[in-house]
Amino acid sequence: MKREQYCFTIGYNGGDAIVDKQAMTRYGKKSPRELADLGFYKSALAAALFDGDREGQEYVLERFNGKSGAGIADTGTLVRVLGIIPSWDEISAVRYV
Repeated sequence: MKREQYCFTIGYNGGDAIVDKQAMTRYGKKSPRELADLGFYKSALAAALFDGDREGQEYVLERFNGKSGAGIADTGTLVRVLGIIPSWDEISAVRYV
C-alpha cells in the first residue's frame, strides 16, 4: 500500500481499504503538518505513522486537542479514536470511491 492510499483510507471492507481518490489526488503529497493545519487529522496522523515521523504524530495530537478540546493523552489513543489501522501490511487490496 502506498502512503497516499493509506493516508486517505476512509474505511475497510474485510481486508480491502476504501480510499477517497479525490482527496488522495489533491492532498496526497502533503506533509503530516500540512494536513493537520488543513484539518485533515486522520490523514495527517496516518501520514506521520507511515513516515515514522514521531514529531509529526505529536504535532497532529496537539492540533487535534487544541481544536477539539478532547484532551487525548497520547498518539496511540488518537489512532484508536480516529479509526486508523496502524499496520498497512494487513491491507490486501485497495478500492477507490
